[in-house]
Amino acid sequence: MIARWIVAVLLSSLLTGAGTYFWGYHHGETAVQAKTSAATVTKLGEALAEHAGLVRDSKAASLRISQLLADKAEFDQQTTQELRDALDENAGLRADLRYSERVMQQLVAARERAIKAATGGLGNAMQRPPPIPDQRPE
Repeated sequence: MIARWIVAVLLSSLLTGAGTYFWGYHHGETAVQAKTSAATVTKLGEALAEHAGLVRDSKAASLRISQLLADKAEFDQQTTQELRDALDENAGLRADLRYSERVMQQLVAARERAIKAATGGLGNAMQRPPPIPDQRPE
């Protein structure tokens, strides 16, 4: 009879131990999955925050480019109008006009600045030309 009780207690202890082991194993596995899921969610949140920052940066760059283009268009229109006004003002004087070497050098320099502005990007396009020195009679 005592042997039965001993066997029953041992069997009960063995079953309880096995059940506890498998419950703990399952609980540990669930904890690891939860930790991994939390890490994944954190990484996705960081990626989304970084993406939002990139979107803000690209929007700021786009606005800057739009502003530069508007400034360039305004500068181009102003320059064109100034040239037209200057040409209209002395149109009659240019009938037999021959340009001096200094004027031709200034025209070549202006052409080079225009090429540099056209190929150098918007930042270079907005630079002002150096002032023209006082004209001296030849």
